[in-house]
Amino acid sequence: MKTTQLPFSAFAFLATLLLSSLSISAQSMSEEEALDVLYGAVGKVASSYTFADVMTYSLVMRSAVSDSAIVGSLRVLHNEGDSAFAIEFKVDSTKSVTLCDVSNRAVVMLSSMGNLRLGQYLDYPNSTRTDSVKFGRVSGDREIGGRMSNHFFLEDRHSIMELWSDKEAGEEEVRMGRLWPAFMANMTALATGNHWGLPTRFTSTDTRKGELPQLEIELKMIAALENPETITITDYTFPRTPRDEMIERIEQERSKREKE
Repeated sequence: MKTTQLPFSAFAFLATLLLSSLSISAQSMSEEEALDVLYGAVGKVASSYTFADVMTYSLVMRSAVSDSAIVGSLRVLHNEGDSAFAIEFKVDSTKSVTLCDVSNRAVVMLSSMGNLRLGQYLDYPNSTRTDSVKFGRVSGDREIGGRMSNHFFLEDRHSIMELWSDKEAGEEEVRMGRLWPAFMANMTALATGNHWGLPTRFTSTDTRKGELPQLEIELKMIAALENPETITITDYTFPRTPRDEMIERIEQERSKREKE
């Protein structure tokens, strides 16, 4: 079937007209706000972030048919009292960093595979009420990462979650331990649960599956970095979004009208 494309000028005119109509319905609405209505608000991150502190966890694969093995690492890079932080997953030569800027309500996924570096803006997670998930306290406390940790348990539909948490953790450790899981889909309970302290070990098991494997995270250390690490956003290539294309078309059409 033959399709017909609108000329660029006609498309830009329609885009401008649409934004204008939105402005008429909300007279105080700016062009940027109108774009937010069309595509949703997009929080912007800074060009670079430097972090001085790190929480390091091991990614452990538990299997019923083979020995457990450390398959990668999870690091939370942050600065004391800062609202921006980064969650780094590293498995073999593949690295994924979720950069979270809470003050700007922006989340960016940065992926590195060899020389390929790609970036993508993600939706900022919806805020949830504190202590909305009720963990049960169980026996089996143990020392993890040099910290005596309490054992918690949560059964939620088809999953069973076990959490070990250090109640002797400092205020900043507890803050970060609550903050970063809110940006991980399968760890949100750690950010909204009624447990206390810093998460030192976490595992989630799907009860619909008769066997493992299952992936665990286990705290290895919390320390200041010997050399602060900087994440530079411009090192990554971001795909063009419909919002980007709309802005470019509107600007080109505006420039064209000004020259006439």
